[in-house]
Amino acid sequence: MPLTGAVRFLRTHGTHNKRVRSFAIACTVHVARRGLCALCRNSRVPGCHVGVQRHNDLLPGVLPSCVPPVVWTDGWRSRRRHEGNNHAMAQQDNRSNDVAATAPTLVHGAGLDAVTLVDYYRQMVLIRRFEEKCQEMYTRARIGGFLHLYIGEEATGVGAIAALRPEDHIFTHYRDHGHAIARGLDINVLMAELFGKVTGCSKGLGGSMHFADASKNFWGGYAIVGSHLLLAVGVALAMKMQKKDSVVMVFFGDGATNGGEFYEALNFAQLWKLPVVFVCENNLYAMGTPLEVHSAVTEIYRKACAFDMTAERVDGNDLLTMREVSLRAVEHARSGRGPVLLEAMTYRFRGHSAQDTQKYRTREDVERHRSADPIERFRTWLINEGIASAQQLRAINDAIDDQVEASVRFAEDSPEPGYEWIMQAGVYAAPIAVDPPIHGE
Repeated sequence: MPLTGAVRFLRTHGTHNKRVRSFAIACTVHVARRGLCALCRNSRVPGCHVGVQRHNDLLPGVLPSCVPPVVWTDGWRSRRRHEGNNHAMAQQDNRSNDVAATAPTLVHGAGLDAVTLVDYYRQMVLIRRFEEKCQEMYTRARIGGFLHLYIGEEATGVGAIAALRPEDHIFTHYRDHGHAIARGLDINVLMAELFGKVTGCSKGLGGSMHFADASKNFWGGYAIVGSHLLLAVGVALAMKMQKKDSVVMVFFGDGATNGGEFYEALNFAQLWKLPVVFVCENNLYAMGTPLEVHSAVTEIYRKACAFDMTAERVDGNDLLTMREVSLRAVEHARSGRGPVLLEAMTYRFRGHSAQDTQKYRTREDVERHRSADPIERFRTWLINEGIASAQQLRAINDAIDDQVEASVRFAEDSPEPGYEWIMQAGVYAAPIAVDPPIHGE
């Protein structure tokens, strides 16, 4: 029978019979492989985009969150994991080609006005220019410690955070510059923090990995992989107990999903139906280890099925799609239906840190991904849709260059922290007495 007729049959006769359920899943997978979905009949290419909850609304009980991932891949093809590291490394090369080649093209404006769309472009360019300047200042020894750049992943952070309200909360990992800028933190203050100056967002005490601003509910970057997931769940529990209409969004990398904190966080969040959106920024590497080598399950969002949690994979380099999926996830969490795991497929153009020699990947592979630069994709779309001209966007770029240079001057002119930071910088809940006095003071 035709597939649409089969779905109509299932809706009419129910899905209690095991054979009927198996038939439903088989139909769905078959049609998804042809580029559309049998359940929602979404013909957008490539693949169905509506996500787990929408399918469950259409045919309750047919599709758990661990249904074969081809249903929700949005063009990111799922693959069998080869046995042995040599095969896995060979597969990595093929997978990298597909990520750049199959990324869908922006085809809609999501009902947004031109001012908002252009501002998304401005945010991404500001992150890119800020990060490039950070690399320069690090090379000049003006920035110390570790430096993890967000270059190449801008659309994920901007798109996801655009779905939040001011009263919502954000936790992130140590690659936190992009999230801070997307949340609206002042880049003067951020650059001062990187320079270790008292005018920094953490009084110069945190550095690159510990940006934070309580006034914006931006609770910072965390250097211990996966640890912040539990903190995010704790804040979400507080929001639920206080009956506040707030959502917590927490960012982490694919490598964090192999640690116990990840599973503990997902289990507790689902058990209590907490308002958390888990955003895994899958840039294909945990430091220098390819995804296939460090994780037995390479479709990260499928890990949520252990907890019967709603999950979805999305093209993190497509800003509008990232925003749309995040809006849906945030609404799901805010409505009391529980947490959501989003797997945003992306790619970092620079190394894991500023000192990374990147011997684990080839220059050709990086250049292949650069050809799908999320900023250039969005810029081209804005021009083609008549939302902004090339001249207008160049003017934005020039203004951002000036803004970033000004942030460096601000940081250089700011004072170094004095001894008073021990008692007055907010590290402790109340001022403390120093005994014996510092330097005889």
